Amino acid sequence: MKTKEKPEEPLPIKHPRAGWEVQFALITENGDDQLSEELLFSDWDDEEWIW
Repeated sequence: MKTKEKPEEPLPIKHPRAGWEVQFALITENGDDQLSEELLFSDWDDEEWIW
């Protein structure tokens, strides 16, 4: 009878957020860090939602 081999465990990530600071700086530089009003509300909010 053949035994199942145990799958290899993934190696831990040493720096899971490496490079985030640079990417967030680019987001801010490009003005992509602002919410758009059209993304916040939809027709459903006006017609269906009871405020």
